[in-house]
Amino acid sequence: MITVLLGDSSRQTKTSNGYSRDGFTIDYDTHTATCSQGQTSAHWNPRVHDGVEKIYIAFPQRAYWTCDAQPAYTSSKIRRRGITVYPREIHEQQQAARSAQSSKGWRADYQRRAGIEGTMNQAANTVGLRKAKYCGIKKVELEHYIAATAINVIRLDSYLCLTDQPISRGHTGRLLRLHTTLTN
Repeated sequence: MITVLLGDSSRQTKTSNGYSRDGFTIDYDTHTATCSQGQTSAHWNPRVHDGVEKIYIAFPQRAYWTCDAQPAYTSSKIRRRGITVYPREIHEQQQAARSAQSSKGWRADYQRRAGIEGTMNQAANTVGLRKAKYCGIKKVELEHYIAATAINVIRLDSYLCLTDQPISRGHTGRLLRLHTTLTN
Protein backbone atom coordinates (compact mmCIF):
# COMPACT_ATOMS: atom_id res chain seq x y z
CA MET A 1 0.00 0.00 0.00
CA ILE A 2 1.26 3.45 -0.87
CA THR A 3 0.21 6.14 1.55
CA VAL A 4 1.85 9.01 3.35
CA LEU A 5 3.13 8.17 6.81
CA LEU A 6 2.48 11.17 9.02
CA GLY A 7 5.38 12.70 10.86
CA ASP A 8 5.86 13.56 14.50
CA SER A 9 3.13 15.93 15.72
CA SER A 10 4.69 16.92 19.03
CA ARG A 11 5.09 20.54 20.12
CA GLN A 12 8.83 20.28 19.63
CA THR A 13 8.41 19.37 15.97
CA LYS A 14 5.66 21.91 15.27
CA THR A 15 7.59 24.86 16.70
CA SER A 16 10.90 23.75 15.14
CA ASN A 17 12.82 24.85 18.20
CA GLY A 18 12.95 21.61 20.11
CA TYR A 19 14.08 18.02 20.01
CA SER A 20 11.50 15.73 18.47
CA ARG A 21 11.22 11.98 18.94
CA ASP A 22 13.72 11.50 16.12
CA GLY A 23 16.35 13.31 18.20
CA PHE A 24 16.52 10.40 20.64
CA THR A 25 18.54 7.23 20.23
CA ILE A 26 16.36 4.28 21.19
CA ASP A 27 18.01 1.00 22.19
CA TYR A 28 15.40 -1.75 22.27
CA ASP A 29 17.88 -4.35 23.55
CA THR A 30 18.79 -2.49 26.75
CA HIS A 31 15.38 -0.78 27.07
CA THR A 32 16.87 2.71 27.16
CA ALA A 33 16.69 5.92 25.21
CA THR A 34 19.35 8.60 25.09
CA CYS A 35 18.78 12.25 24.28
CA SER A 36 21.19 14.36 22.23
CA GLN A 37 22.57 15.87 25.47
CA GLY A 38 23.60 12.41 26.69
CA GLN A 39 20.85 11.85 29.28
CA THR A 40 19.65 8.25 29.56
CA SER A 41 16.06 7.29 30.26
CA ALA A 42 14.98 6.15 33.69
CA HIS A 43 11.80 4.22 32.85
CA TRP A 44 10.70 1.94 29.99
CA ASN A 45 7.00 1.17 30.30
CA PRO A 46 5.23 -0.98 27.68
CA ARG A 47 1.54 -0.09 27.52
CA VAL A 48 -1.53 -0.91 25.49
CA HIS A 49 -3.57 2.19 24.68
CA ASP A 50 -6.78 1.81 22.67
CA GLY A 51 -5.66 -1.67 21.64
CA VAL A 52 -2.29 -0.45 20.30
CA GLU A 53 0.99 -1.50 21.87
CA LYS A 54 3.27 1.43 22.69
CA ILE A 55 6.26 2.07 24.89
CA TYR A 56 6.39 5.12 27.16
CA ILE A 57 9.93 6.20 27.95
CA ALA A 58 10.49 8.67 30.78
CA PHE A 59 13.67 10.53 31.64
CA PRO A 60 14.76 11.39 35.16
CA GLN A 61 13.45 14.70 36.41
CA ARG A 62 16.78 15.74 37.90
CA ALA A 63 18.54 15.38 34.57
CA TYR A 64 16.70 18.37 33.10
CA TRP A 65 16.79 20.66 36.14
CA THR A 66 20.29 21.81 35.24
CA CYS A 67 20.19 21.12 31.50
CA ASP A 68 20.51 24.21 29.31
CA ALA A 69 18.47 22.54 26.57
CA GLN A 70 15.53 21.75 28.89
CA PRO A 71 13.08 24.21 27.23
CA ALA A 72 13.75 22.51 23.89
CA TYR A 73 12.92 19.09 25.34
CA THR A 74 9.77 19.75 27.32
CA SER A 75 7.28 22.40 28.31
CA SER A 76 6.13 20.36 31.29
CA LYS A 77 5.81 22.24 34.57
CA ILE A 78 7.49 19.38 36.41
CA ARG A 79 10.33 19.48 33.85
CA ARG A 80 10.19 15.84 32.95
CA ARG A 81 10.53 14.60 29.39
CA GLY A 82 8.75 11.53 28.17
CA ILE A 83 8.41 10.06 24.70
CA THR A 84 6.13 7.38 23.33
CA VAL A 85 7.38 4.96 20.69
CA TYR A 86 6.05 1.85 19.02
CA PRO A 87 7.61 -1.60 19.47
CA ARG A 88 10.81 -2.30 17.51
CA GLU A 89 9.27 -3.86 14.40
CA ILE A 90 6.79 -1.05 13.87
CA HIS A 91 9.38 1.63 14.68
CA GLU A 92 11.81 0.23 12.11
CA GLN A 93 9.08 -0.01 9.47
CA GLN A 94 8.11 3.60 10.13
CA GLN A 95 11.71 4.79 9.77
CA ALA A 96 12.08 2.90 6.48
CA ALA A 97 8.76 4.26 5.16
CA ARG A 98 9.67 7.86 6.08
CA SER A 99 13.02 7.61 4.33
CA ALA A 100 11.37 6.06 1.23
CA GLN A 101 8.81 8.90 1.07
CA SER A 102 11.51 11.33 -0.03
CA SER A 103 12.41 9.40 -3.20
CA LYS A 104 11.12 10.45 -6.65
CA GLY A 105 9.90 6.93 -7.44
CA TRP A 106 7.71 6.82 -4.33
CA ARG A 107 6.24 10.23 -5.14
CA ALA A 108 5.40 9.10 -8.69
CA ASP A 109 3.64 5.99 -7.33
CA TYR A 110 1.75 8.09 -4.77
CA GLN A 111 0.68 10.59 -7.43
CA ARG A 112 -0.91 7.73 -9.36
CA ARG A 113 -2.67 6.55 -6.19
CA ALA A 114 -3.89 10.08 -5.44
CA GLY A 115 -5.60 10.18 -8.85
CA ILE A 116 -7.34 6.89 -8.13
CA GLU A 117 -8.40 8.14 -4.69
CA GLY A 118 -9.89 11.24 -6.33
CA THR A 119 -11.93 9.08 -8.67
CA MET A 120 -13.12 6.88 -5.80
CA ASN A 121 -14.07 9.96 -3.77
CA GLN A 122 -16.01 11.35 -6.71
CA ALA A 123 -17.77 8.02 -7.20
CA ALA A 124 -18.74 7.82 -3.53
CA ASN A 125 -19.78 11.42 -2.99
CA THR A 126 -20.98 12.72 -6.35
CA VAL A 127 -22.86 9.82 -7.88
CA GLY A 128 -23.64 7.98 -4.65
CA LEU A 129 -21.74 4.71 -4.95
CA ARG A 130 -21.07 4.45 -1.24
CA LYS A 131 -23.94 1.97 -0.93
CA ALA A 132 -25.55 -0.17 -3.59
CA LYS A 133 -29.15 0.78 -4.25
CA TYR A 134 -30.13 -2.58 -5.72
CA CYS A 135 -29.77 -6.26 -4.85
CA GLY A 136 -28.10 -8.72 -7.14
CA ILE A 137 -24.77 -8.71 -8.94
CA LYS A 138 -26.18 -7.82 -12.38
CA LYS A 139 -28.13 -4.81 -11.07
CA VAL A 140 -25.17 -3.52 -9.02
CA GLU A 141 -22.88 -4.00 -12.02
CA LEU A 142 -25.25 -1.96 -14.18
CA GLU A 143 -25.39 0.71 -11.45
CA HIS A 144 -21.56 0.93 -11.51
CA TYR A 145 -21.49 1.25 -15.31
CA ILE A 146 -24.04 4.07 -15.18
CA ALA A 147 -22.11 5.80 -12.37
CA ALA A 148 -18.83 5.53 -14.32
CA THR A 149 -20.55 7.04 -17.35
CA ALA A 150 -21.92 9.86 -15.18
CA ILE A 151 -18.43 10.58 -13.80
CA ASN A 152 -17.04 10.69 -17.33
CA VAL A 153 -19.78 13.11 -18.42
CA ILE A 154 -19.14 15.33 -15.37
CA ARG A 155 -15.40 15.37 -16.11
CA LEU A 156 -15.96 16.00 -19.81
CA ASP A 157 -18.27 18.89 -18.96
CA SER A 158 -15.65 20.34 -16.62
CA TYR A 159 -12.87 19.87 -19.17
CA LEU A 160 -14.80 21.48 -22.05
CA CYS A 161 -16.37 24.17 -19.81
CA LEU A 162 -19.84 23.55 -21.20
CA THR A 163 -21.76 24.66 -18.10
CA ASP A 164 -19.10 26.79 -16.35
CA GLN A 165 -19.13 24.48 -13.32
CA PRO A 166 -15.67 23.18 -12.37
CA ILE A 167 -15.24 19.85 -10.60
CA SER A 168 -15.86 20.26 -6.89
CA ARG A 169 -12.60 19.74 -5.00
CA GLY A 170 -14.17 19.30 -1.59
CA HIS A 171 -17.03 17.34 -0.10
CA THR A 172 -20.30 19.24 -0.08
CA GLY A 173 -23.06 17.96 2.16
CA ARG A 174 -26.53 17.28 0.80
CA LEU A 175 -28.06 20.09 2.86
CA LEU A 176 -25.60 22.62 1.44
CA ARG A 177 -26.20 21.37 -2.11
CA LEU A 178 -29.95 21.69 -1.56
CA HIS A 179 -29.50 25.21 -0.19
CA THR A 180 -27.35 26.17 -3.20
CA THR A 181 -29.92 24.74 -5.59
CA LEU A 182 -32.81 26.60 -3.92
CA THR A 183 -31.00 29.95 -3.81
CA ASN A 184 -29.98 29.89 -7.49
